[in-house]
Amino acid sequence: MLLYIGKVREAEQEMRQALAVHPEQFKVMTYLGKFLYYQGRLGEAEPILQRAVELGSNRGSVDPGFISAFLYASRGQRNKIDPAIFREKPQSVIDGDQAYWFGGVYALLGENHKPLSGFEEQLSWETTTIHGLLGTRTMTSFVAIQTMNGFLPTFEAAR
Repeated sequence: MLLYIGKVREAEQEMRQALAVHPEQFKVMTYLGKFLYYQGRLGEAEPILQRAVELGSNRGSVDPGFISAFLYASRGQRNKIDPAIFREKPQSVIDGDQAYWFGGVYALLGENHKPLSGFEEQLSWETTTIHGLLGTRTMTSFVAIQTMNGFLPTFEAAR
């Protein structure tokens, strides 16, 4: 939550404290890597995310792979992104968050049009749903709106 209210440093510190207590917790590593990524500290984020991917892949979690994909895509290092991400068929993705993650990775790589067009249905549904939440003022809707606002312009530009 701290990330979405502009307190990234505080969010980083909380994850470092949690990691000190639970050094093999891949979700904490993923969030720490994400917070470092958002601060532009990619060199620090990379080994943390690599370890999170190692630990998380045995537990079926896709989050570490996607967050590390953002890091590599931001550097133009498509070859370092898990190939499974690119094998995913848009019509098989039913989760709106994953559709945005896919779109974000492709957009960072500059591969906007073709890959994003396959996620149009999911993104359209998610956008409609999120716009419907604007009046609720819950934290869940706030986070969803911030996420949607980050990726929607890229998606719209690629249409």
